[in-house]
Amino acid sequence: MNNFWILPASGLNQAEFSRKVGVTQAVLSMYLNGKRTTSTNVLQKISKAFKISVEDILSINTAPSLEDAALLLLAARLKSFSTQQIKGLTAFLS
Repeated sequence: MNNFWILPASGLNQAEFSRKVGVTQAVLSMYLNGKRTTSTNVLQKISKAFKISVEDILSINTAPSLEDAALLLLAARLKSFSTQQIKGLTAFLS
């Protein structure tokens, strides 16, 4: 399973994504091409870099569309928002 569905949703290119996560571009390429299995350590780095739980990363069985991936990433980030932050965001979007 490719756990890098988050890459297109992040809006980053491979070089930026690999730097943010803390892996080399060569290693990222191996993950993306299925030549290497994602380690727990790398999943935790992705989780920390994008504020999304490892469980949420792993819960996606197939690569979502870009729009769905972006929404999943946003939803994961919103989980950490306080009530006040959500109220502010709601007011901003209204």
